[in-house]
Amino acid sequence: MPGATLAYTSVGRATVGRRVSLAMGSIAAVAILLSVVLLALISVVAGLVGDMRRDEQAMHEGLLLGVAVREQYIHEAHTLIERTDSHMAHHHSWVEGVRRSAELLEGRVPAEERWRVDRIADASATIDESFRSEVVPALQRGDLERVRAEHREIDVLVTRAAEDADAVAMSLEGRMHDAHVRAEGIARAAALVAALGGLFALLLAAYHGWRLRTQVLQPLAALADATVLVARGDVPPSVDRGDREVVTVSAALRRLALDLREREARLVASERMAAVGQLAAGVAHEVNNPIAIIRGYLRTMIPEAESAQQKEELRILDEEALACQRIAEDLLAFARADEVRLEDVDVRELVTDLVHRLEAAGQLAGASVAVRVAAGHARLDRGRMKQVLTNLLRNAAQARPGGPIEIVGGQEPSSFRLEVRDHGDGVRVEDRDRIFEPFFGKRPGGSGLGLAVCIGVVHAHRGRIHVEDGPGGGASFVIELPSTALGEAA
Repeated sequence: MPGATLAYTSVGRATVGRRVSLAMGSIAAVAILLSVVLLALISVVAGLVGDMRRDEQAMHEGLLLGVAVREQYIHEAHTLIERTDSHMAHHHSWVEGVRRSAELLEGRVPAEERWRVDRIADASATIDESFRSEVVPALQRGDLERVRAEHREIDVLVTRAAEDADAVAMSLEGRMHDAHVRAEGIARAAALVAALGGLFALLLAAYHGWRLRTQVLQPLAALADATVLVARGDVPPSVDRGDREVVTVSAALRRLALDLREREARLVASERMAAVGQLAAGVAHEVNNPIAIIRGYLRTMIPEAESAQQKEELRILDEEALACQRIAEDLLAFARADEVRLEDVDVRELVTDLVHRLEAAGQLAGASVAVRVAAGHARLDRGRMKQVLTNLLRNAAQARPGGPIEIVGGQEPSSFRLEVRDHGDGVRVEDRDRIFEPFFGKRPGGSGLGLAVCIGVVHAHRGRIHVEDGPGGGASFVIELPSTALGEAA
């Protein structure tokens, strides 16, 4: 087919599905990666916030610890001032408060500050022990010097414990501040990552959108324009850009347009030949009978001629009438070219037998015919195919009188091929498209119907016939019968 050479090879091109998958997959991958990073940063920030809350609670406990130590000392001071044991119960509760606060802070303060908590707890216990075992008995004895001495030691312990509690609270506050600064930095980093990731995703989406537009949408628009051209009967240009499916569809549309144009040309030629065939059949039928009558009278008149000159003139009239009768027979053969009766035929036997008969009848002008047809069978109309080969062999013999003729053939993968080769002057390129038209023949004395009959019969067999340059010069008439048509009724 003419359009078969226009097939476009799209090896290495991306497909539409692959391109869309790549676009969606890359955008989804960026979105997932961005989400994972943001979730990780948010998780870190959440952890820092939790640490700040725990540190805030620990700082509160540290402040309460300092208060508890001071309250313990205040109740001891009240006992000394009032010289009664009315505050002893409150004093004991604050001692317990100091112990509980110290236990709570043990695992919450920084490791480098835990010694302060332990020292506060030891100081509270030492103060309580000194107050119970030394200060109260001395006060009861009226030993004010002993009371003052113990009070000075207790005051030193209380002051140091309060300073330690404040130091623990400040340490926790500093750690809270560091966590707050880190949380703010991570939050800013998360915002920056989100902004950059979103911008990158937008750029990636814009890039893939542009690629889809240039490689898919614009070629599809070109395909839409190509379908309009095909509908008008024109051959669209090839779309050589775009993905594999687009290029393949473009090549298919172009082949379709070329095939439609060829089929339209063949249909027009077939209709024209059918019309000519109907006219030829009518003319041949009307002319053939009078010619036969004329020849009958001439055959009876020739023996009765009175002179040799009259006899020669009657013979010439008979020959001319015979020529007219042959033209009428050619017209009838042309009109009936599409009437075939298929049967299983040994092609090599058919060709060999036909060549022997034509040579014996002297119809090949002394030409030598070499038959190289491989053994094989085909579903053919024996008589009509003989008519085709007879016309081709006669033309080959007239192309170069006495020259060699070759008939080559055999079964091919998709067709059975026969070639009739001569060694004449060949067929001009500009005549090859019209040589099978009726009445186009340029040979003197010919009717111009021989090749028209040939193409009609071959088409009736669902085959093709064409002429090309022979391998040794001259012309080569090629008959191709598709394998799918073999065995089908025409």
